[in-house]
Amino acid sequence: MNALVRMHPGATQGWTPRQLDTIRRTVAADTDGAEFDLFIEYAKVKGLDPFSKQIIAIVFSKDNPKKRRMSIVVTQDGQRVLAARCGDYHPAKPGDTIYTYSDYHIERERLLAEAAKIFKKSDRDTRVADINVNMPPDPTNPAGIIKVETKLWKGGEPVAGEAYWAEFAPIKTDDRAYEWYETGETYEDSGKPIKRRRLKQGAELAKLQVLDDSGLWPTKSHIMILKCATMQGLRAAWPETFSGVVGEEEMEKSRIIDLTASEMVEMEREERRAKAIGMSRDEYPVVDSEGVLSFIPAGQLTDHFIKLGRACQTKDALESMRLRNQEGLKRYWAGHKDEALELRKQLDGIAAKLPAKQQEETKAETEKEPATA
Repeated sequence: MNALVRMHPGATQGWTPRQLDTIRRTVAADTDGAEFDLFIEYAKVKGLDPFSKQIIAIVFSKDNPKKRRMSIVVTQDGQRVLAARCGDYHPAKPGDTIYTYSDYHIERERLLAEAAKIFKKSDRDTRVADINVNMPPDPTNPAGIIKVETKLWKGGEPVAGEAYWAEFAPIKTDDRAYEWYETGETYEDSGKPIKRRRLKQGAELAKLQVLDDSGLWPTKSHIMILKCATMQGLRAAWPETFSGVVGEEEMEKSRIIDLTASEMVEMEREERRAKAIGMSRDEYPVVDSEGVLSFIPAGQLTDHFIKLGRACQTKDALESMRLRNQEGLKRYWAGHKDEALELRKQLDGIAAKLPAKQQEETKAETEKEPATA
């Protein structure tokens, strides 16, 4: 049997039929014929070795022909191989990586540190239990990370890479946040009514979301978000090499099988296709507080989100709005980075002026009312 030949891009990669069969049964197990051919050609172009798990194939919705899609993922080992070939790459140095944490997390850690100094174990345990009840960890972000910034080095010059937790962490939404409703339409083949799921009116989305616990994000939070930031830096420094390259840590979010904005978008697309209405490439999905989905042109999107942000009464409400619209905000970032950055600053500014929780306005107004005879 011929030995595995590891070639650089542009060379002919020679795998025997037996080796190809091994690849398909391991790192590309769920692919069909066309998908496997694409995976192999991509591996050849990038000069990556499936046997060393530098590159793998992941198939989403493999049992649903309408939603089935394959993603080719370059692992961290593969990313390092590609970076080393660039010739002028140097990884981050000590001190080049900075994590930013939420005020809530910082205060919680301060209280826990104080509790740890209590000498008597029973008193210490009681204090920790009290903190966990009154100030529990954020279920969507137990590490309290807002973002991470890192530096890579290209020819001695720094290249920034940053990743925000809200944009990459795989967040699941509890089914209790949704309800089924009849659209008033029926399927042509069966005549049965078409039903859709939507957010319940008044549903507090922020309280019904958790970090997916089936992957590494809950236990390796710092490492996973840092990998995302590193991948951003690699794309910025060497676009020809890393354009279109997707890291496995970035796929965790796509792996979540849940009816979130992305699925609502797909439902709306199916309805539009059925009605022969084409969605503009420069329209972006927005979900309002009642769960109604609409598509807003790029030129109006920033103003639309600012209006939604100003309508929020609390920080929690604003965060819920952002969570509902992760899909649209992510796409806006990909297509209009500068505008998306400005939008983020505007929403952060609005959030800074909002109270954490709804004040008891009704009680206050009642106390001000004059007594009646």
